[in-house]
Amino acid sequence: MNPRAKLRHSIRKPAPAARGGHLCLNAAGVRAPLSPYSSLAPEPGKDAFHRVPLIPAKVRDAVERVLTGFGGARRVPVVWQDCSWQAQVIVLPEPSILPRRAPLRASRSGPLLWSVSPTCRNTQHPSSVAALRRVDATRNTPPSIPSNSMKTYTDTHARGCKSAPRASRGFTLVELLVVISIIAILAAMLLPVIGRVKVKAQVKKAQIETASIANAIHTYEADYSKFPVSAAALSAASTVPAASGGPEDFTYGTAGVTCVGPAGLNSPAGSGFSAPGGTLLRVVNPPQVGYNTNNAEVMAALLDVEYWPNSPGVPTINLGHVKNPQKTTYLPAHMSGDKVSSGVGLDGTYRDPWGNPYIITIDLNYDDKARDAFYRLPAVSVGGLNGLIPKGSGASTVYEANGPVMVWSAGPDKLIDPGSPANKGANKDNVLSWKQ
Repeated sequence: MNPRAKLRHSIRKPAPAARGGHLCLNAAGVRAPLSPYSSLAPEPGKDAFHRVPLIPAKVRDAVERVLTGFGGARRVPVVWQDCSWQAQVIVLPEPSILPRRAPLRASRSGPLLWSVSPTCRNTQHPSSVAALRRVDATRNTPPSIPSNSMKTYTDTHARGCKSAPRASRGFTLVELLVVISIIAILAAMLLPVIGRVKVKAQVKKAQIETASIANAIHTYEADYSKFPVSAAALSAASTVPAASGGPEDFTYGTAGVTCVGPAGLNSPAGSGFSAPGGTLLRVVNPPQVGYNTNNAEVMAALLDVEYWPNSPGVPTINLGHVKNPQKTTYLPAHMSGDKVSSGVGLDGTYRDPWGNPYIITIDLNYDDKARDAFYRLPAVSVGGLNGLIPKGSGASTVYEANGPVMVWSAGPDKLIDPGSPANKGANKDNVLSWKQ
């Protein structure tokens, strides 16, 4: 029995050929007009595998002509997949580049074409598609595109094209003056605040550095049982007779170094700090000591330096590491590239954040008290200001610190005043190691 005779199919919705349907043959070979969207339902109890789709007449005739070559006595079964899909095809004319600023051409019957400027040189944009989009000529909107056409509407304006610049309104003179006035007011309010913050940071730095110098000297003295001083300083302090207040302590002051005042550098070198009234004041040892220098001697021993860059032919007191045999760096000081900046300069002098040398006084009479050349004055330390202790009586009274080392700086105003108390005037902002 013919297998195809066992299958029965029924047409769900026949469609006449007048509606655009196609003449197809069913499984029994009977011609029947059918719409492209009609389908055949399988017999109840049959699954989709046993469905035999409608076969167009032209396809059936072609297949039968091929199969007849095997002989009329033999039939070859053909299985057709029920998964046909008719896609809508849109054919566009060959693209052409329209002139710049070409007007839109529209008619009641024809399509509307978008124009694209030929000056656009964006090669990444498919201008052949973007230049020829169909739109409704009357509403100027994109056409309705079937969902199965796999096309989406995109912007028809070519990427990279810049529209003509629009005239921008500038600022008026009044507006500019208002803005400038606001900026000036804000600057006047902020600059003093910024300046005070900077000064506080410099003072804090000076406090840390003075404490570091004092601690380095104490550590050196603990390692070598002596202070980092030269033989000349030790001899000058110890040979002062008792009648003159000796033996004395030694102050490394302003000798041989250029200080910085409010108006700039104080020339010549060794002229001292600036004082109120435009005068200069040297910080040196009492006349009976007879020897003065700056803190470069102490730095040579604490930093284990034999020659300073400013004087490569002149050795320091540490030549051959005689003052620091263990070659230990006791002070974490940074080196500056000149002789006026903060840090240890090319001449070996350790300067504060304002460019002035640190004043160092060391107890060389070994009474565990330091007597500074400036703060020993009664007019400065009157009443024991900053914790200093008076020694002597009457005109011979001097003030000492209860410790072997004193380190101080002239402070942010770069001034000292021998006639003013330590807590007033130019001396008020001085940075003191023993006051911390």
